[in-house]
Amino acid sequence: MPLSQDQLRDLAARWGTPLYVYDLARVRSAAALLRAELPAEARVFYSLKANPHPAIVSTCLAEGLGAEVSSAGEWSSIPDGTPATSVIYSGPGKTRDQLVEFAKRWSGYVTVESFRELAEARAVGGFAGILLRVNVSSAHQGASLAMSGRPSQFGVDDADVLASWSTHDLGAGDVVGFQSYAMSNQADLRVLAATAGEVVRFVGEVTRKWGFRPSIVDLGGGFPAPFGRPGELGLTELRAALAAELAATPADARLVFESGRFLAATAGSLYASVLDVKSSHGREYVILDAGVNCVAGLQASGRTLPAPLDVEVVHRRSPAGVRRPVTVTGPLCTPFDVLNRELLLDVMPGDLVRIPNVGAYGLSASAVGFLSRRLPAEVIVDGAEVIGATRVTMVRDFCG
Repeated sequence: MPLSQDQLRDLAARWGTPLYVYDLARVRSAAALLRAELPAEARVFYSLKANPHPAIVSTCLAEGLGAEVSSAGEWSSIPDGTPATSVIYSGPGKTRDQLVEFAKRWSGYVTVESFRELAEARAVGGFAGILLRVNVSSAHQGASLAMSGRPSQFGVDDADVLASWSTHDLGAGDVVGFQSYAMSNQADLRVLAATAGEVVRFVGEVTRKWGFRPSIVDLGGGFPAPFGRPGELGLTELRAALAAELAATPADARLVFESGRFLAATAGSLYASVLDVKSSHGREYVILDAGVNCVAGLQASGRTLPAPLDVEVVHRRSPAGVRRPVTVTGPLCTPFDVLNRELLLDVMPGDLVRIPNVGAYGLSASAVGFLSRRLPAEVIVDGAEVIGATRVTMVRDFCG
């Protein structure tokens, strides 16, 4: 059962707006839906880059998922006692100090994105295993964010892996498998499945040429979810499509998938107050107290926002009138702080509004430092039960 309108007004009055609300029940529902569409033996890791809130992380771990992290800040959200094999450290440009810190704190799996990183990881040691990230040439395109199948800072080209296998002693035993994260937010599930199949075929080529049988094949993610607009999760027929593409997976290999967007997106909403309604040269503007410092889903489009965000009225201070075309902006001192250039809306100053489905790449992908504004509170609920609230603060430390 979702929160009532009275509860939402109370939350906004208590913690102020802008205000994020995350529903753990929806995180659990998304996890169940995703696992139902993946091979039964596969393991899912939650990507903290989507939303590192400790309550969401703990909920995913309690559901049997692992955690995929890209920084010390992210792995600090993982609760103590989490098994090392439930943590993967990934991302390009890792330093030896970072690898040492991860090995001491978690000693989990580490992905390496170059042969230099491989040498550094071997020098540090102490990991559950090393996964070599591969840029598979035949990976499909068409996602909102593509990271393989073209020149990229991510991973080692598949041809270089095959040609340099013995040079870098990749069969020494410390490399236990491969990772290939090709895309993000892929709406065409057939493309998603076909890309996974290309990775499996590459693994087969390695086995034929070098006799290497990986214990882990990490196929990444890319599962789609709505952002900043109404919508529900759906993965219809993904399992059937994957079954055909993954038939050649090595018998001893554990399949791994990573997901952040799919698990967290529909769990989060951003609530904001209308500060002003004004006209300028024939155009009407609605100014909210939430802008790109609060919500700015990162995309590969070269823009701050991926698409116009939907704004829904939650509570009005006066009776509803006629909806009219408006431009919705935030309160920041920049012309880039536009959330929707043309939206039919009827609001007045003091109204409470909602931007839906921003639990992933919402606050964590925003320009939080711009203008040094206070960050939104993040309220955790479980259905209609309010669990608690946190607020991230930015602190300047003096370095001596």
